[in-house]
Amino acid sequence: MALLELRDVRAAYGTIEVIHGVDLEVGAGEVVALLGSNGGGKSTLMNVISGLHAPSTGTITFNGADVTTTSASARVKQGICAIPEGRGIFPNLTVRENLRLTTYAGVTAAQVEAIAYDRFPRLAERKNQLAGTMSGGEQQMLALARAFVVNPKLLILDELSMGLAPLIVEDLYSRVAALAAEGLALLVVEQFARTILPLATRAAIMAHGVITSVGTPQDIEAQLSASYLGSN
Repeated sequence: MALLELRDVRAAYGTIEVIHGVDLEVGAGEVVALLGSNGGGKSTLMNVISGLHAPSTGTITFNGADVTTTSASARVKQGICAIPEGRGIFPNLTVRENLRLTTYAGVTAAQVEAIAYDRFPRLAERKNQLAGTMSGGEQQMLALARAFVVNPKLLILDELSMGLAPLIVEDLYSRVAALAAEGLALLVVEQFARTILPLATRAAIMAHGVITSVGTPQDIEAQLSASYLGSN
């Protein structure tokens, strides 16, 4: 049984439909890469899964339960955690204050900090620093730490590499790989396919609000290469 299952999910902004009948599955411990160019509907789909945007029709099942109409906060408590495009941290709060905002999920402040600093020692060095004054990579570490301390079953990452130098992206994805090795399921939205495909167990291409292809990372990479570079 899939951990996350979407069936015929549609979503709209007012009268304009932008997601057109998407079917998608993520298994327990699986890393699924969702690829495609800007404007294809990937971020909207992530918001639908995390409960930030209501679907027009279709069903979303998580861990055997129908969560189609469940609130975003309730989905977090059920194990769905998302890091949105742009990191979603509070720049005018310190690292410690950002972390303590996650205590609403039932974890104490001491536990939150212990888990975060163990995973990301650099955050301990920055704990009294305003989050907005840190580097982009450090801000993304903070976003990952905030997500991880709520002990999710599924972590959704939207454009983790955005605006970051290649070496920072490589470091962050090595940390993502470590989470996957521990059995955490991941759904990763990424415009730059080659940063996530080596870590993925399956991949999908999304364009114009529909999933156009699902397959192994190798098959999807070959399709992308043919699309961009031409193929015999």
